Amino acid sequence: MILVLTEKRDGKFSRLSQELLSEAYRAQSALKAPIAALVPGAAVTPDDAKTLGGWGADKIISVIDPSLEKYHSETHKAMFVQAIESQKPRLILLGASTYGRELAAMVSGKLGIGYANECHHLEVQGDRIFATRPVYAGKALARILFKSSPAMASFRPNMCKIEASLPAKDAEIVSLTFSPPQTKIKILEVKPSGDTTTNLADARIIVSGGRGLQKPENFSYVRDLAKAMGAAVGASRMVVDAGWIEHAHQVGQTGRTVTPDLYIACGISGAIQHLAGMSSSKCIVAINKDPDAPIFKVADYGLAGDVFEILPLLTTAMEAVFKEKTAI
Repeated sequence: MILVLTEKRDGKFSRLSQELLSEAYRAQSALKAPIAALVPGAAVTPDDAKTLGGWGADKIISVIDPSLEKYHSETHKAMFVQAIESQKPRLILLGASTYGRELAAMVSGKLGIGYANECHHLEVQGDRIFATRPVYAGKALARILFKSSPAMASFRPNMCKIEASLPAKDAEIVSLTFSPPQTKIKILEVKPSGDTTTNLADARIIVSGGRGLQKPENFSYVRDLAKAMGAAVGASRMVVDAGWIEHAHQVGQTGRTVTPDLYIACGISGAIQHLAGMSSSKCIVAINKDPDAPIFKVADYGLAGDVFEILPLLTTAMEAVFKEKTAI
């Protein structure tokens, strides 16, 4: 079995869940194993069965318990351990999200499972499973062989290609009885902090600003371009530390690691800590007045010029492009 841990937000399965099921589908023929989607904390509806079945799941493992409605690390760890021990999967896939990272590390330690985090892709050769993941802050890729079973791997959002033409089917729903552990902490309430609209991890387009913008008021140039493109707003550590923008927007080794389809770096020099958080983006555009800035070494396209001249022109052009796409 291939076990995929799904995530739900606002009652809908995340795009990351679909990406993980697509990765499982590609490994399925080589492993000759069914795909099971693990859904904790919420009742599974017939629409859910149709959705997950259409994404490649053969079976849905539903774990419903009041203790799972709010995230509690010990409770969710116990749920995940129980699902793994009962289903005995050959391969476990989950997202390299805040939720997935913490859960995978705890479960790996608890069960002694080999775990590769933030992978780029998987490869199956016979009964051997390999994972490729970045090392040295993204400067190199390591190919890892799992020496024991099950193998567990996490993937960043936007890293796995979605299979576009999977056969339509309803996944079988199986309920798993869960006995929550006794914990010393009780979650009473969850309150989002800061900007609740920011979700860099799932963003397909990110426009980021650095200290080349010179002062906090000039971040409006970045926001205007992001708004024109329907993009998320990112930032370097320097401007976050300076208080120009909230930490939720920080991209880098001590912020968010992102893999959007398009990353536009505005006035960012390209320190290694920042590159570690965005160098896996599918397309990188760098705008910087210094032609020798390190950011240009990883950029697919570079504009050596004044951000205050380039960004307004780019914003006007993007407003026209996206307005035309909306009209169509």
